[in-house]
Amino acid sequence: KIAGKENAEGFIFMDTLIAEALPTTKAFKEAYVARWGNWNPYALKWSVFLPILVDSMKAAGTVEDTPKVRDTMAKMGFDTVMGHLKWAGMKTYGIARQIYTPFGISKVQNCSLVSLGVLPAEKVMEAMGEK
Repeated sequence: KIAGKENAEGFIFMDTLIAEALPTTKAFKEAYVARWGNWNPYALKWSVFLPILVDSMKAAGTVEDTPKVRDTMAKMGFDTVMGHLKWAGMKTYGIARQIYTPFGISKVQNCSLVSLGVLPAEKVMEAMGEK
């Protein structure tokens, strides 16, 4: 809206909100819209983290011993609508407290976003120098 249609056309950018890019994320979006009526693109980005926390508390066998939950979570992998996710960040932060999610690249075409592709979380981690 600010740049104007003629200046936005062809703009390529990093798109972490990948609802249309993967079959699982597309199904999530469709279910969300069926339930709530309107799509909130941040719903996908943030909704994966509550199940990660719940699964980690279950695996740790506690909801009160937060260091145990944290340590258990750090060793786990999680299958989510955004693919398999796990903790990383050791190279960047010196501690594995970052979850990399799939990373999309989109462009503006006829005033709409068009996905050019998605890097799975594993490839994003690899690009960041993580294992």
